[in-house]
Amino acid sequence: MSHAANPAGQAPGGIRAPGTRRRQRQAAGARGGGGRSQVWSAVIGLGVPAAAIIVVLPVISGFRVTVGGLPLVYFWIFLWFPLTFGCLLISWYAFDRRRYQETEGETGHE
Repeated sequence: MSHAANPAGQAPGGIRAPGTRRRQRQAAGARGGGGRSQVWSAVIGLGVPAAAIIVVLPVISGFRVTVGGLPLVYFWIFLWFPLTFGCLLISWYAFDRRRYQETEGETGHE
């Protein structure tokens, strides 16, 4: 009977080798696992800016208000250029950066 660990990382007696679970989680993250974080990343990075334009823009289009000499509709659209960048930045730092750093660490690139 061999004492080598099987592919699932378990010794013959059913005991896991040290660090096996952590390596499996890291491998899942590198493959794109972690479904909830991907959903929140998409909601913050794409959903919020899209909702701000698609949902809010028709509502404010009837207002005859000017902000800094611009109609409110134009001001709202121009405001969302930097805000969209901010949403993408938050999404990257909060959810996606760690996964790409782990992937780069495995391949040896820095």
